[in-house]
Amino acid sequence: MLVNCRAKQAPFHYNENQDKSDLQSLKKLMPPGYRTILAKKYNICEKYIDYIFRGERNRPDIVDEAINMAKEYQDYLKAQSEKIKTIINTAICITLLFALSGCRISDNLEKLYVRAKISDPVASVRTKSEVNSFSNSTIGVFVDDEDGFYSPVTNSTAVVTSGSVTAAPSPDIYINTPAKVYAYYPASSNELENPTSASTIAVNIQPDMPMEQQIDYLWADPADVSRPNNINVPLTFHHALAKIVFSIKLTDSYDGSTTLSSLRLISNSSYPIFKSGIGTMSIADGIINLLEGSGFWELSFCPENQTLSSTDELEIITLAAPNRLANSTSDDSSIDLFLSAGQNTYQAILPVNPVAEWVGGTVYKYNITLGGVDMIINGVTATPWVDETDIDVEVSTTTATANCYILAPDDVLTIPVNIKGNGGDAAETGVSVTHHAESVGILWQTLTTNPLEIKLIYLENFDETNQTVDIRSNNNGETGNAVIAAYSGPDRTGDILWSWHIWVTDYDPDVPSNGTTYGHTNSTGVFNEFMDRNLGATSSTPGTVNTYGLMYQWGRKDPFVNSNNYSSASQDLPVDGTPISKIAGSVTLSTSISHPTNFYYNTVSPYDWLSTPNDELWGGLLYGQIKTIFDPCPAGWRVPNTTKLSSVESPCEGITYWNWNINGQNILEIGFWPAAGYRNNNSGILTSVNSVGFYWEAFRYTGTRACTFSFSNGSILLGYAGYRASGYAVRCVQE
Repeated sequence: MLVNCRAKQAPFHYNENQDKSDLQSLKKLMPPGYRTILAKKYNICEKYIDYIFRGERNRPDIVDEAINMAKEYQDYLKAQSEKIKTIINTAICITLLFALSGCRISDNLEKLYVRAKISDPVASVRTKSEVNSFSNSTIGVFVDDEDGFYSPVTNSTAVVTSGSVTAAPSPDIYINTPAKVYAYYPASSNELENPTSASTIAVNIQPDMPMEQQIDYLWADPADVSRPNNINVPLTFHHALAKIVFSIKLTDSYDGSTTLSSLRLISNSSYPIFKSGIGTMSIADGIINLLEGSGFWELSFCPENQTLSSTDELEIITLAAPNRLANSTSDDSSIDLFLSAGQNTYQAILPVNPVAEWVGGTVYKYNITLGGVDMIINGVTATPWVDETDIDVEVSTTTATANCYILAPDDVLTIPVNIKGNGGDAAETGVSVTHHAESVGILWQTLTTNPLEIKLIYLENFDETNQTVDIRSNNNGETGNAVIAAYSGPDRTGDILWSWHIWVTDYDPDVPSNGTTYGHTNSTGVFNEFMDRNLGATSSTPGTVNTYGLMYQWGRKDPFVNSNNYSSASQDLPVDGTPISKIAGSVTLSTSISHPTNFYYNTVSPYDWLSTPNDELWGGLLYGQIKTIFDPCPAGWRVPNTTKLSSVESPCEGITYWNWNINGQNILEIGFWPAAGYRNNNSGILTSVNSVGFYWEAFRYTGTRACTFSFSNGSILLGYAGYRASGYAVRCVQE
């Protein structure tokens, strides 16, 4: 890759006491092939040139000539990197979240799926889009923060291919806002390992190959994702290469062979100007840089022994890298076109007026006539390279689902109400991941400062046909938690089919500018990115009840409120709607789903809320560490998992420093964890608030318990066994 920063070095001047390091610096600025050029000009061997640059021979005249060559070459590089490319829309366009149009190659298209999550400091929405793609082709898609702070997580990239989705590492794409969406063609999954806006892909530009064997490299304008609920984020593709067309026609006086056997350009410039071969293309702007050599004096094309005619024009078409043919259109051309037909070879000067540069996304047509003895190039035209056929592509948008949706105050979020959890794995329970909701309603919501006048959330615009509902948060800046439910009957009648936690908060763990997260690698080498607060907490500042968040029974998605008093468990946090009901005894899974406000405590071993224990409900280690439809965390996040089977290993293993700070543990590696207490497994009553902390992990403990991370003032326990009917806090980690 050519690095233009060298052109900004101080001017190089020769003197008799020239330092050897300066000569080596000059050598780095020289164009490819400089040894051959200088040796030929001064009639010396190339090895002598090496002696000069090592300071072992004193030839000021040759050094001065080298300085001129270096300056000319660096000016050329600077012009290449700073030029303004006028790239014409190819009519290949993706609308994301993603709508793809103008995708030419085949009319036989198949729908593919790419999931995206969008959220910004003001609002949050998660959008899943369905896009069509080229047939038998691939498009690489990934996202990056506009300020460069975005750190790709697992599932931040995808390769979209016809008939299927293959991705590195998965087909889900998570987008932070404000962010940019990048795309390019062609793509393969091994090119998408931790990409950034500075990433490049390998290219192989071979204009001498038959056209059908050449690759039309494409790049898309980076598209800003700046607003939630925006389903029209355009990605417009451009051609990175130029299309070169030589249109040849015979005159009536031509009497030679009509078989075209070769066509080539040869430069008489002091430095090579033609680019081809193996190199790179910038994903962000389509700039081509060649790694194997920086240019050639000759560029050949493949006429494939085609037949010349006096009645029809013969077009030889090839793809070429952007090239500057001359410094300006007023310069004399240093390029000759050679054409061979049969035993005869014809030569003419390639005009550089009005085209002194080949630019990607443009078609350059050279009109050539071949007479009895002469070949004439009748000028050149430059036109936008626009595909002749467009294909309009359907896009449909739904929400990337979860059991918890983050919603900022004074915002609106549209969610589907017919999909359970993330719509994924049901942990071998047989629970269908979809249903049809006849109505929706609010089960409970925490109180605002003026509950008679202002509610935390409002449900609007339930659409039974499309199975969606709008959730509007208050415009008073109030934060808190709510649970909404889908019903099998109209007007909130029938059974509760599923329920969802609505977390109204300014915190967005996916946006670095709007929320803190903590990365920690435990002692087994497994990395987890933790939220900076408990699930449902509206603050991470020690010393307030707002840090406690919600309580969960192991394996359930349903949240239960904590105390309304920071220093004691005297009273449950009051809610507007159906409060928590403490019910004795274990129940079936279906019963728990239809009664999300019931806390099922159990005084009988194994102290589980579920009548038939299930170790996989939260996708623990034995179940492949996957997120299930019962996981209570937002999209892109999950309950943390243990990391070893032979001995229980906490995600928090390896923390090195902690101290008790305002009734909680302030842990160096993973932030402040409040002593939120717990709900007792044999009563459902809040216990030990402000003195101990218990946090669920996704993995089962030996027997019928489950793993926890727990602590009190003076001690921390990793992998502690908790009874599953207990209500503990959850601290989500990134998927």
